[in-house]
Amino acid sequence: NGYEFTQKIRAGEAECGGPETPIIAVTAYSLPTDREKCFAAGMNGYISKPISIENFYTTISEVLKNHLHKLSGKDLQHSFDGFSPSIFTLIFVDNINEMVYNII
Repeated sequence: NGYEFTQKIRAGEAECGGPETPIIAVTAYSLPTDREKCFAAGMNGYISKPISIENFYTTISEVLKNHLHKLSGKDLQHSFDGFSPSIFTLIFVDNINEMVYNII
């Protein structure tokens, strides 16, 4: 599922020492505990369906801004050696359709 997949991505990043790929959950689940579960799994953002363009844009902007802030003090060339990150990853965590989109 999307939660386990996120944890595998995080484990791989930790193993190779690469930068963290921002991951945004997109889900029909909208309870506060669902949001917390996504963040506990290692996701950086959360969008519940139905998706509004404004919320989609705001969430992606915030997640990428935080990501760039984290990277700003690091040796970026060293961070990317041997590692091919996505700009961000959207993980759809619905039980019916689980999909992962890497946005490059």
